[in-house]
Amino acid sequence: MIEIGQYGQAWPDWHIGPERAVEAHQLVRGRVMLPHWALLALAFHGWTEPMERVLAAAKERNVTVLAPKPGESVEPDVDAPIAPWWPKVEWQTATQSPLHATGLD
Repeated sequence: MIEIGQYGQAWPDWHIGPERAVEAHQLVRGRVMLPHWALLALAFHGWTEPMERVLAAAKERNVTVLAPKPGESVEPDVDAPIAPWWPKVEWQTATQSPLHATGLD
């Protein structure tokens, strides 16, 4: 389980953000990524943006993502398709709103 939300360009080192979360998942050699998101509103990004950006980054890197509803049980070994349960709202891509941690290349 990796935190993917509550990020911002003004504070790039507080949370790693969606794209770095996918990268971290790969670095620890995870099989199935279970993003942690949608619990608090501490940042200016849209509520669904972290998951949308994770799904975009995961697709590029061939990472399997589980996206259960809050409180829903999941089995990570079951290859279940992602069924977005969140509303469709506008969100910014990594290109539109990039995050650059100050201590990383």
